[in-house]
Amino acid sequence: GQVMLVMPETEELPARAVVATPVGEATVIQKPWWSFGAGLYLETGDARYTVEPEPFYPGPATPGKIRRARAAVREFEAALEAAKGAR
Repeated sequence: GQVMLVMPETEELPARAVVATPVGEATVIQKPWWSFGAGLYLETGDARYTVEPEPFYPGPATPGKIRRARAAVREFEAALEAAKGAR
């Protein structure tokens, strides 16, 4: 399988692929302290990406948004590990 990171569409730019890599080459190396558990660093080969599966901005960081963002990180990590186990 493949992991593909896609930047979402904005008012200025269409959605765009950032990287695609085999599942076995993608590793979560840590969660940045500044993300409050809502982001992670993904390493692919010699590159490192900051990933926020469900950012809690724009607007205020409400408790509900933060819970959803943290849950999205856990789901992303679980899906990546499951995909690695299915190989």
